[in-house]
Amino acid sequence: VFLSFRRLPLCGVLFGRIVALHGGIGPGLTLGQIRLTERRNEPKSSPIMQEVLFSDPMVHTVEGFDRTFEENVARGMGHYFNSEAAEQFLRESHLNCLIRSH
Repeated sequence: VFLSFRRLPLCGVLFGRIVALHGGIGPGLTLGQIRLTERRNEPKSSPIMQEVLFSDPMVHTVEGFDRTFEENVARGMGHYFNSEAAEQFLRESHLNCLIRSH
């Protein structure tokens, strides 16, 4: 069963406008980088996989806080990202919607 996870794609693009991924995005991450990532690797060996699998949206926005990404200390890898970061990723990827699977 564990090996079957290595066969699952990191993300999918639906109708050319919607990206669905497991966790989230990280600083500087592009859709092209995700597509080129060898899925059969372990996440520890791939910073891109770490971002896609272990990044989470920021739950609270603090007034005056302008950083779009913060280290995800709870998971030990990946980042927290805010709505501005998600919007920028979508604009740069020519997409309309980001769906997370968890």
